[in-house]
Amino acid sequence: MAEPAVHGRSDIDKEACAWIAQFDGGEPSPADLEAFREWVNRSPRHREAIERLSSLWGELNDLTLLAVPPPVKTRRAWRSLGLGAVAAVLVLAVAATLRLPFGEPASQADGVYATAVGEKQTIVLPDGSTIQLNTATRLRVSYSPQRRELFLLAGEAFFDVAHDPQRAFLVNAGERTVRAVGTAFSIHRDSDVLEVLVTEGVVELSRGAEGTTAHDTSRVLGKVLRGQRVRLAREAEPSAPEAVSDEELTRELAWRQGMLSFSGEPLAVVVDEIGRYTNTRIVIRDASIENLRIGGYFRAGDTDTMLDALEAGFPIEIHRLPDGTVQLHARQ
Repeated sequence: MAEPAVHGRSDIDKEACAWIAQFDGGEPSPADLEAFREWVNRSPRHREAIERLSSLWGELNDLTLLAVPPPVKTRRAWRSLGLGAVAAVLVLAVAATLRLPFGEPASQADGVYATAVGEKQTIVLPDGSTIQLNTATRLRVSYSPQRRELFLLAGEAFFDVAHDPQRAFLVNAGERTVRAVGTAFSIHRDSDVLEVLVTEGVVELSRGAEGTTAHDTSRVLGKVLRGQRVRLAREAEPSAPEAVSDEELTRELAWRQGMLSFSGEPLAVVVDEIGRYTNTRIVIRDASIENLRIGGYFRAGDTDTMLDALEAGFPIEIHRLPDGTVQLHARQ
């Protein structure tokens, strides 16, 4: 990103807002991340601006989510724009009109970040770490000089962690904690299973209720390496790490580019995955098609196109009911 000359606080705020807006617009490239980390570490004033405005960004997103009424069909275009883009405009407006006081910020990254169904959001943390939230996800951030601690309350997120051996990066997800220093990984938390997928470096899994830390070595369950996945059922020992090919990693993380990728999964699994990105209720009415193997590459949240593709490419009939429910039947 081209950087203008910096002459004062307002210029730094503008640059900080530009970085935040850039990362919210999509997946950052490695070059973007490196340039951002260099910018943050260039001056304490840069770090202070990112901390302050990132906190404001999260508050605006939360307020926007609370103000949005239940989804209706006429809001499709608004959803496609994304609340992150709206928050970006608001942050830029606030930064341009307010003079905020100097002073050492106290955990300005702290807060709860959330996405609605069908949305995703990128969060830039003060240390240069980035987090991508998938659909219907809630994450609480708690930063301190001693520890970087996050709580995945629901949903799925991808973490690209800035290296800092003095401050471990802890992600607490219910009864499990993932500990990292400088690595990249995703966590998917639903009501029954926690899945951890590592794309770079190593993470350590520990037992621990919400609100605890992972420093007690007696709680350690094991490590997960790059290219491995672990699934943990509630109150059960984790499965042995399983190797994941680069191709499968790409499919698993296609949501980061706003896509869903399937390669032979049963229809029942595909329907569950599609359902994460829409408020439309989708029901398989014939058990005979539940295990039908499905392949394809679809835009997440574009439910109508995905359903049309299923009907066109597979022996499936789509029935749309007056209440909005979609039923899948075997083609006669």
